Amino acid sequence: MVLRGLLKFLIGFLTALLILGIVLGAVSFIMLRNFDPNMFRSELEKQLTERTGFRMELGKIRLAWRPQPRLEVDSLKFYHPQTLEKLLQSRSVQIDVNLISIWQKRLSLSQALIRSPEIFIRRNSAGNWNWQISDTLAKPPPMTQPMRSKGRGMPVAEVAEDVGVSALASPAQGIADLTQGWEFSLGKVLVSDGIVHFVDETVVPSFRMNIEKLEAEVLQKAAVSPLHFTAGGSVLGATPKNLETEGDLDLKAQSLALVLRYGPEQVVFRGLLKVIRTMPHFEGALEIRDLEMDSVIPEAYKKGEYVTGRLSAGANLIFDGANPDVITRSLAGHGTLEIKDGALRNRNLIQEIFDKLSPVLAITTALGGDLPPEVSEMLKGRDTPFQFLRVKYAAQGGRASVSEFRLTHPNYQLSGQGNYGISDKRAEGSMQLAFSRSLSGYLMRKIRELKFLSDPNGQVTIPFRCGGVFPDVSVQPDLSYIASRLLQSGADQLLNRGMERLSKVLGSPKTGTASTPSGPSQPREPISEQDQMIQRGMDALSKILEGKKK
Repeated sequence: MVLRGLLKFLIGFLTALLILGIVLGAVSFIMLRNFDPNMFRSELEKQLTERTGFRMELGKIRLAWRPQPRLEVDSLKFYHPQTLEKLLQSRSVQIDVNLISIWQKRLSLSQALIRSPEIFIRRNSAGNWNWQISDTLAKPPPMTQPMRSKGRGMPVAEVAEDVGVSALASPAQGIADLTQGWEFSLGKVLVSDGIVHFVDETVVPSFRMNIEKLEAEVLQKAAVSPLHFTAGGSVLGATPKNLETEGDLDLKAQSLALVLRYGPEQVVFRGLLKVIRTMPHFEGALEIRDLEMDSVIPEAYKKGEYVTGRLSAGANLIFDGANPDVITRSLAGHGTLEIKDGALRNRNLIQEIFDKLSPVLAITTALGGDLPPEVSEMLKGRDTPFQFLRVKYAAQGGRASVSEFRLTHPNYQLSGQGNYGISDKRAEGSMQLAFSRSLSGYLMRKIRELKFLSDPNGQVTIPFRCGGVFPDVSVQPDLSYIASRLLQSGADQLLNRGMERLSKVLGSPKTGTASTPSGPSQPREPISEQDQMIQRGMDALSKILEGKKK
């Protein structure tokens, strides 16, 4: 599983440091000052590979004795055991051991310094991570002399077994016997000038990000205390460090608490991961304050549709499990997001809706020629600008329901509700486009039929639906509703005119009693073909009524 593989990778790396520290401590304990550790380098690599589950390569190993015992490795490399893809490489590793603790059968690393490490994290198009190991890989055989703490200390072997790693061992059986029943603690682990290469190929184009100038510290004050870690680096090409994280990993309680910050408190994420009856359970909260979205969107994504503006958001989420399918099914949460002074880039939703009204209303053609600036911007621009966007949502059972979507602009407003499938990425929504009163007045003067779509406040409103698999979500006006409104309004108008003429017929003098006009006849205004048809119908109806009266 994903979480299991990640823990295996992290613990495997710490395991490697501990094993190297054991070698140094054991050699120091038996005072072999002329000992050359390179004679056991191949054996060390074999032992590290078996105990961590990852293939490892060590550079030249050197021992120093003053001012305290120190082991230096010129290079350290991790490889995937099946694909042989490189996962980690470091220019050098330096380990100092506390000799005083050795006489008390406790091994504590005074300090482990990892210089210039590079970590490669990649997710392929199938959704698998590069550090995941297939279940078909044979597990390393258990050791005849497993290394465990006796009631105290860091339970290294037990933790390793939880993630599929066998108990730790020293490179030689004699050292394993020598360290039987000892306690082990990491002490302090430092990372200097590191870089993390992250690639996600599940999206198109692939998302790539580097965390540079990485400085980190892992500290364990006592053998039974949690591992406290802090880290900081720079992302998105920033010169100063703009990404920080801090947390505690408690192996005994099987919990991980962390805080992640980006920028000067612009993005803050807090989370707590616990293992409950072998099932991971996560609770977290995200807060975003006035983040300029354009500054965090990679250039590769700006060729397509994307949203800009100042983002503020808050969300709470809970999920169980460790692989994406289980997480998706168990995900629950709620939140809101607001964007100010932004735009949907490279897509004009207003023009798209107007173009798709052509089967019932030729709006684009009727609005040809010179247009007012606000209408020209609305229909001929590449983007959909807005002053304010608000989305309120809740997630449950693999689906997110949007209870409020509202995009406002001085000339128009988009609003509605919808649903989004987290696993299938399918979006569905019922929306409406409403124009301002001033713009509605202009549109109704240009296109008479639009007044049939206006509300009592004189605002033209066009209902539409959106749907599709993200990011290919299309909009489609509700043509059946619009056509029915036009027919109903036309029929109502026709009926009203007919009733007016019928009332005139019923209220006119009887045949033979009509008076002659007292003055010259007044010229009549020309009438439309529709009115002529109505007049002919009313004349025929009046004749029928007069015949019944006789």
